[in-house]
Amino acid sequence: MNPAEPAASSPEAATRLLNLIIVLLVHPRGRTKAQLMDHLGIVDERQFERVKDALRRSLGVALEEADGIYRLAAEGYAMPPLEFTQEERTALALALREWRGSEVERAAAAARTKLTPLGLGAGGDWGGWGGLDIASYAPMPGAFELISAIAERRVATFDYRTGYSGEVAARRVQPWQLTKWRGAYYLLGFDLDRADRRVYALARIVGEVVGTGPANAFDPPAAGEARRWLLESLKGEDKPEALLRAIPEAARMLIAEGATPIDDAAHPKPSLPQPSAVGGAVGGVAGGVVADGLVAGVASSGGGSGGVGTASAAGGVVADGLVAGVASSGGGSGGVGTASAAGGVAAGGVAAFGTAELRLRAADPFALAAWGAGVEVLEPARLRQEVRDRLEGAAKAHQGEGRPVRPYAKTRSLTKRRREAGVERAARMVSLVSYLQEQGPSQLRDLAQRFGVSTSVVQSDLNLLWCHVGRGEFGGELLDFGWSANGDEVWLVESQGLEQPLRLAPVEAITLIAALRSLEEADGLSEASAAQTARAKLEQALGPSDRVDVNLPPAPPVLALLRQAIALGRTVEFGYVDQSGKPSRRRVDPLGVASGADHWALDAWDHQADAERHFRVDRITDAALGATPVARHRRRPATGHWSQRAELQADVVFSAAERWRAEQLETLAPPAELPGGSLQVKLGVVNPAWITRLALGGGGAIEVLTPPDLRQSIHDAARAGLNH
Repeated sequence: MNPAEPAASSPEAATRLLNLIIVLLVHPRGRTKAQLMDHLGIVDERQFERVKDALRRSLGVALEEADGIYRLAAEGYAMPPLEFTQEERTALALALREWRGSEVERAAAAARTKLTPLGLGAGGDWGGWGGLDIASYAPMPGAFELISAIAERRVATFDYRTGYSGEVAARRVQPWQLTKWRGAYYLLGFDLDRADRRVYALARIVGEVVGTGPANAFDPPAAGEARRWLLESLKGEDKPEALLRAIPEAARMLIAEGATPIDDAAHPKPSLPQPSAVGGAVGGVAGGVVADGLVAGVASSGGGSGGVGTASAAGGVVADGLVAGVASSGGGSGGVGTASAAGGVAAGGVAAFGTAELRLRAADPFALAAWGAGVEVLEPARLRQEVRDRLEGAAKAHQGEGRPVRPYAKTRSLTKRRREAGVERAARMVSLVSYLQEQGPSQLRDLAQRFGVSTSVVQSDLNLLWCHVGRGEFGGELLDFGWSANGDEVWLVESQGLEQPLRLAPVEAITLIAALRSLEEADGLSEASAAQTARAKLEQALGPSDRVDVNLPPAPPVLALLRQAIALGRTVEFGYVDQSGKPSRRRVDPLGVASGADHWALDAWDHQADAERHFRVDRITDAALGATPVARHRRRPATGHWSQRAELQADVVFSAAERWRAEQLETLAPPAELPGGSLQVKLGVVNPAWITRLALGGGGAIEVLTPPDLRQSIHDAARAGLNH
């Protein structure tokens, strides 16, 4: 099946929903349950309740009942009058991409479909949004039902696994606030059985979430107060200050994270250049020649437009042939900036050879053990021992072949996916009618492009609408279309009252407004203003929604330069520090920038590798706009799941105490639950150094099962780290 195609669905689910809407539009005074069931062709009252619930929750069409007569609710089924500018439509299309890879994705897709008659397209290419893409891809089990329960103030029930013991227990919760924090989603609510407020990580929800009881069953605290309680409960405890000795690669990364070099504490922390300070020489060492212990070359990110920068190093061999973190503060427009390093110490206090001593506040034993032999803890003694214990545990856990790989969990049942697809199809069919009412005669290929499906799907939807016939006493209502002689063009003849765009369901409105707010609050994004005005229009028409926070990661200053390069079609040259702390210089054709769970990333064609590569933007040490136009490249599918692009795959087990780390990672298969609360996941690995550090920091609580050579290298790295 083409990735753009919707999931398979039987026509019955879609036509029942349409029949129910049409019969109540044609008969506004309402009908009894028996009459409606006869019209829908069903005899089971429970099935009628499911159809009615799907109409309310997924299509946004509510029914009201009085004296046994069912009518459309006072707010009706149609969207309130809304008009968006082109900039606002762009912001809306971008915001709807935030929820890809989560359970809420289907709500965003439905919202996009319902907004299509108002000028919103299916989208799909990063270039349509200035090379920008957003998505969280964070695990969100039960998010669709939780957001629905938040909107309706309905009690939510679910099974929940605690973080340390791995025990699973049933919870009955009044859901108050859903917030993303450090790449993961958390729910704040009032636990009815424990009579106290609690915080739940969505990734630890087991099975399905069910909304129970009547709507408007409780009054939540103000959204701002609930958000404050939630964030306060997620703050970690204070960590000790540490004295460290580190190799250059580790020192560079630790300094970027806040460590202070003891040898030269006066040196400022390296910082990114402002996007306006481009056009001068490329930062770092460009074309430098290593000779007699000296590096000669044009090298400064401090040179502004027309500026000149120089860098030199004396007193020994420069690590990796580069002076790391050299950045002039003196170069302005037409200015000259210089920086030098003597005695083997580069700017920023990183030793060019040997090791450097650093002082780090809030030292995390996990992060320090992850460096293995690259970092030695000098003091305090308690932290030094804890790091050694972790390395001992990692070495022991990776001895021998290890445990066998368990089968992974199955995906959702085909029945559930078909039921959801039927609801999605009904929304698309109504939106097709309202789009044709607004636009007039339209080509099938244009309709397919607008709704993000194939022409055969559009043809099937129109045929089903055209052949719609109700049942029983109130049957016979027909929708009618006109067709061109060759069948390529269609127009609306009779709409049966479906010409107005469908109203957004509560879960659709909340998710869309939350994503718009994240764009609005993200520093440095040009879409912020349009997102703000689009959100204001939606909230005025549908009511305010501030119970869900998306929170895009902070945008580094260099992000604006990368987007400028994409818009201009120009190359970019920059310094880069990889996951293992190794610096390099890159010359790339930028293809797109995207938000991940907790960082921004650049997709680019790397000239040196002659292949597409993925770079974390926060690891770019300096950047300059090149003069060379980019070439055309055949891109891989822009799934946003970077782990799916990796050549190496690893099966990893996380203990109950460490499974929260797995819950924040992108996986290649649904996780497998193990006895005792452990979790087995399949990860895509771009750089083996990353997963090695993960296992070392885990201290035996994170075990790599496959591949065998990676498992052995982790064992060897742990033993090497114990030689300090």
